[in-house]
Amino acid sequence: MKKYLSICCVVLLIISALSIGAERLSIHADVTDTYVTLDKTATDYEITCGQEILVNLTVNGTGVGGPLDIMLVIDRSGSMLGQPLDAAKVAAKSFVDNRSFTGDPATSDWVGVSSYATTASLDQGLTDNSALAKSAINGLSAGVSSRGFTNIMAGVHVAQEELATNGRNHAMDIIIVLSDGVANRWTDFTTGTTYKTATWPATHTTSTLKAIDEATAAKNAGTIVFTIGLNLVALGPSQGVARDTLEQMATSLDYFFDAATPGYLEEIYGRIATYITPAATNLTLTDVVEDEFVIVGGSTDPPATSVMGNTITWEFDTLGNETKTFQYKIRPIRGLEGWYLTNVEANLTYTDPEGNPASQTFPNPLIYLYRVCTPAIQIIKTANPTVINKGEKVVYTYDVTNLGPYPLHDVNVTDDKYGTISSAPFDLDVNETITLTYEAYPNATVTNVATAKGKDPWNYTVSDEDDAIVSVITECPVTFFTDPTTIGNITFLDITYFNGDS
Repeated sequence: MKKYLSICCVVLLIISALSIGAERLSIHADVTDTYVTLDKTATDYEITCGQEILVNLTVNGTGVGGPLDIMLVIDRSGSMLGQPLDAAKVAAKSFVDNRSFTGDPATSDWVGVSSYATTASLDQGLTDNSALAKSAINGLSAGVSSRGFTNIMAGVHVAQEELATNGRNHAMDIIIVLSDGVANRWTDFTTGTTYKTATWPATHTTSTLKAIDEATAAKNAGTIVFTIGLNLVALGPSQGVARDTLEQMATSLDYFFDAATPGYLEEIYGRIATYITPAATNLTLTDVVEDEFVIVGGSTDPPATSVMGNTITWEFDTLGNETKTFQYKIRPIRGLEGWYLTNVEANLTYTDPEGNPASQTFPNPLIYLYRVCTPAIQIIKTANPTVINKGEKVVYTYDVTNLGPYPLHDVNVTDDKYGTISSAPFDLDVNETITLTYEAYPNATVTNVATAKGKDPWNYTVSDEDDAIVSVITECPVTFFTDPTTIGNITFLDITYFNGDS
């Protein structure tokens, strides 16, 4: 009689909201924070027994991590005279006051100032001295007559040249351009000659295109460009081309700001500060895995701050304008079938750019597990001889084979009549057979069952049973006739039966 017992490993299917069989289920978190968004997915890692499931958590930040090299490019053309330039100075100095000047070149922000009208000037090179930067801003004055036109290209060129020459390799380069006009001058920096174009163009000119080209060159060099248009509606027919110029100069449309009046400038500079401030600080990501799964050792990437039981924790200081990815692998602890959530809950706690404590919860992927393969062990039990007289020796043989497809460890053999047969747990390679023997002296017919159990590389238990029957024969009765007595024609005998037990 033979019975095979084995357990099945699992493979993973990830479903979409519409169908089973998609490669992954990606549930996107609701956007509840302007600066930080979360997502989480689970995918099959490899299609094998002992399925490993790869879990991905992404934390996306809208902001730029420091340290920063920042060039403020400020319009000082004739139209900025009076309130516009005064408001620009207040806003720019407030921006400087909110930078992080630590005194350490490795961590401190640096700020420089360039300005432009018909031509451009470097008013303050990059510095970690806020007083110097604010002094340069205070010293700006709006140009008049021939010095009061708008050479945006030159202002950006001077700023980018300062970043390229004196900026730090490890710092993020930022240019913030303020303009209340349309570009109508450009400079050939190989000759130093400045050229004029239409003062109030309704379409793009060489001056506007040169401004866009200069900003594009800066962006291609890795600089993030913000642009601010001040009171552009006052430009009449030129407002469209002025706006388009600044929009194309910016790193993205989100990095272009429209200030209807000078009174909005301080608010806009403050808004830009949130873009170039870390999206979050003091972050802790905690993920609690469901009890049906175990975390694969050494699979966290980057290495977790801690792994305690089924709880993984990552701690990190800063989230800038970036996406951070955290990964780990899990494995079902037994042969599961059906729908399972991978996690109890995963949360991110942090401090937002305004200094407020905040937290968000990741979505929880749902996976489907089903049985696909059967790692198996086989035991064949025999007895020799199978028929004996009472008390004679029987040698039981136990042939234990690993049927594959994976090596087995912690293999044990037991017998329901004789206990543990293997002296110690042993390993079995694929298709390997180990033979054990046991001697017994049964007094009666006996059927006993042997069980072999082992574990595959993922600690799933596999088992098998087999039995053997040994028959003990009974001796034929011996009859003794004693003291016959005859009465007439009938003889009476005293009969004794002996069967070996009496």
